Amino acid sequence: MKRQVLHQFILKMKKRDEWMLTDSLLSQIWSKKTKNAAKIPISSLKSRKVFSGFNAITDAVVKFSSSDFESELKNCNAIKLQSLMHKGKALASIETKEEFFFAFIQMFSKGKALELPSSNEKLFSYFKLKFKEKLRMGGQAGIIANQLARLGLNSVCYAPLISRQQARLFLPGVFFPFLQYGNLAYKKPIACIRDLDDTKTNWIFEFGKGDKLKFNGKTIICPRSNRLIVASRPKAYLPLFEDALLSYLPSISSSFNLYFLAGFSSFQITMQGRHFRHYLHKLLWQITQLKKNKNAKLHLEYVAIHNPELESAIYPSLLPLFDSFGINEVETMHFLKMTGDNYLSKQIGRHESPMNFYLGIRRIFHKFKLNRLHAHTLGYFFLLLRKEYVGLKSPNDFVSSLLFASRVADARASLGVAASIHDVLKFGDLKMSKIGIDAMNSFANEFIKSKPQRQKFLLNGYFEIDDHFVIMVPTSIVRAKSTVGLGDTISSIAFASEPL
Repeated sequence: MKRQVLHQFILKMKKRDEWMLTDSLLSQIWSKKTKNAAKIPISSLKSRKVFSGFNAITDAVVKFSSSDFESELKNCNAIKLQSLMHKGKALASIETKEEFFFAFIQMFSKGKALELPSSNEKLFSYFKLKFKEKLRMGGQAGIIANQLARLGLNSVCYAPLISRQQARLFLPGVFFPFLQYGNLAYKKPIACIRDLDDTKTNWIFEFGKGDKLKFNGKTIICPRSNRLIVASRPKAYLPLFEDALLSYLPSISSSFNLYFLAGFSSFQITMQGRHFRHYLHKLLWQITQLKKNKNAKLHLEYVAIHNPELESAIYPSLLPLFDSFGINEVETMHFLKMTGDNYLSKQIGRHESPMNFYLGIRRIFHKFKLNRLHAHTLGYFFLLLRKEYVGLKSPNDFVSSLLFASRVADARASLGVAASIHDVLKFGDLKMSKIGIDAMNSFANEFIKSKPQRQKFLLNGYFEIDDHFVIMVPTSIVRAKSTVGLGDTISSIAFASEPL
C-alpha cells in the first residue's frame, strides 16, 4: 500500500512544472530502485565469458585491536617514528616497523585507504609473529574471479604464480588456463599448482569507524572504515602472461568477451635483471592480441604506483588499449597529480565535493579518450559513458547495472565474503547513505542549471552533456564486516552486467 501511495505521489508531482524532492523522498525512491535492481535476471549474465588477470594473490587480513597496536607502538624506535611524523612526507614503500606505524596512524586518523609495497621479508615475519591474520583471496583479479563465479558467471582467472596455498583460495566455478600436452585447457586451479611458486601476500590492516588509538598522549578516533595494505614483492612475480602462453593468446582472445586486468602496481624499475620497459612492451603487445577480438571489452582497475618513473610510463601507455577504467577518490587525486593536473588534484584534496570529484574524473576520461570511467567514493558512485559507447542502449540500463553492483557489494560487505545471488536477493529495503543523497543534491544544484532537469537527474540518476552521459547513484548503508574488495566488486559487476 505504501509503495502504491509513493508511486502515485511521484506521478502526480511529475505532472506539475515545479515540485520539491525532499531528502526523505529521494532516499525512499533510490532505496526502491536499488532493491529492484537486485532482481536483474542472472540468466542474462551467464552468457558473459569473463577473464580476469593478473593479480590473484593472498590477503592476510588483520582486524584492528587497540591493545595489540598500542602495545607494539611502545616497542617502536620512538625517535625514528617521531622523525617520520614530524616530516609528514608520503612514503614510497614500507620497509621498517616505524614506517609501518607512521603510515598506519596517518590512514587511521583520516579514515583513508593506502597500499604500499615492501621488500623486507623480516617485516612480514614480524607481522606474522605479532598479529592475528586470516587468509583469504586477494588482488583485484582474484576477488573479481571469485565474486563472478559465486554469482554463477563463467569465470576464468590467470595469475603468474599459482602456489598450493593460492590455488586453495579460489572458489568452485573459477577456472585457470593450463597447458596440457601442448593444448590449452581450462582447469580447476588446484589442478594447475606449481609447487616451486611463491605466494604473493598482501598484509591488510583493517580499521573501523569509531575505533580508538592512543598515541603521543592523545586518543585518535577513526572517522571512516578503511585499511592499510602492505604488499609483498616476490622476485618471480610479473603481471603479464608467461611466455608459454603467448602462442595461445589468439585462442584466449576469441574465447571471452569481457576482460578485467589489474596488478600493474607490482612493476619495479628492475625485474628479474631487466629494465621494466622490457616487460611493459611485452605486456602492451599481449593486450593488443586480446583486443583482436573486436567484440571484447577490456576494463583496467587502478592501483597507484608510488614511483613517478613507473607510474608516468605504465598507466598512460596502458589506458589507450582499454575501454573502461576504475578508480576511487584518493586514487583520482594521485593519478591527476601524476599526469600533471596538479590543480584538479589539489581541489579534490582541499574540498572533496562531488563537483570537484567529477571534474577530476572527467579530465581523466577525456585525456585518455576512455569510453567508460567508473569512480567510487563514500556514499555514491559516478559513471561516465561516451555517447558512442552507449549507442542505442538506454542510460537507464547502465543505472540498473550500477545499482545491481551496489547491492552485490552490500551483500559482500555484510557477509565479509563473496556473495551469491541468493545473498543479494534476500536483502530487503536498505537505508540510503545521507552522504550520497546530499552529494546528489549538491552536484545537481551546481552542475545543472534547469530545475526540471535537476529533478529529472535526481530521480533517474543520469544527465547528458556534450560527448558523454554522467551517471550518479547513492549507495546503501550496511554494517560491513570487511571493506576490502568492495570497489573492485562494484567496478567488475557493473561492467559485467551492462548491456553488451
